[in-house]
Amino acid sequence: MSALCRASAVGARLTRDAIALFPGALELARAGHGSTLTPANRAAFTIQGAEGPRDGLLFDPQTAGGFLAAVAADQSAALLAQLHALGHEAAHIGILTEDSEKIFIE
Repeated sequence: MSALCRASAVGARLTRDAIALFPGALELARAGHGSTLTPANRAAFTIQGAEGPRDGLLFDPQTAGGFLAAVAADQSAALLAQLHALGHEAAHIGILTEDSEKIFIE
């Protein structure tokens, strides 16, 4: 997300509970396990509202996998329906904003 925002000079507003996690990742994070790259990744971008083990996973390169696509708002519902019909997990996780290079997690 941070690379997309930087390259496009936009920000983002994300919905915390819409972001899928790998099975077991949250339990490991709560137990204090995490990537050594997480602190540097967290410091590399202005992200507001990111607190606690669940949000820490968003900065971990081993657990922040998945495919991210920026889709026009009027096309997102149809794309999600197509992906679900094909058996893929997919979710609308937020919106892009004009607040350049800032990410808000709600």
